[in-house]
Amino acid sequence: MKPYIELSDSASNYPVIVEAVKKCNEHINSHRFHRLLQERKENFLHSNVNGIQLSRIIKDSHLRLTVDTYRSKWPWSKANGYYTKKYPNKLFLNTRRLNRTLGSIGATVGHEWVHGEDDRQEDFFFHHESNTWTPEKEDAAPFYVDNILEQLIDNKLSEEVNKSESVKIKNRSFVWWNPFTWF
Repeated sequence: MKPYIELSDSASNYPVIVEAVKKCNEHINSHRFHRLLQERKENFLHSNVNGIQLSRIIKDSHLRLTVDTYRSKWPWSKANGYYTKKYPNKLFLNTRRLNRTLGSIGATVGHEWVHGEDDRQEDFFFHHESNTWTPEKEDAAPFYVDNILEQLIDNKLSEEVNKSESVKIKNRSFVWWNPFTWF
């Protein structure tokens, strides 16, 4: 298995991150992941590739990113993690946002890895525009990969790899909570 994602010393201190990265690497290398990704025949939103092309890009990739951690300054931050061109060999996970399923954390790792691969492409692009979530963004490549990984890691797809299995787009509903309303 070709690992795509490695752990920094700080990330290694979080067993849930260690397990999520292990599962993400396992699934992003699996036939099942690529079969599900290849079901996407049309181009992704904000992209010039479809699932078949993205699957080939991932299989051919030599990108290795290291997961590092950070603690958001604002305790109510919705950011699960990020990738930035400033640190092109790292992706960052917010330690305030680790109280999620293993699949959700692994999906965030995969999502950010896709941004890193997108950053390295010359002829192809597959991103989502702003960091403000909208339902349409589920149709962008990073979220599509995120959805597949979360369902695989959390075993939300049937064990049988069959023709009827398909990716279910999750309904991300955010509740905006103002902590100052209690005062």
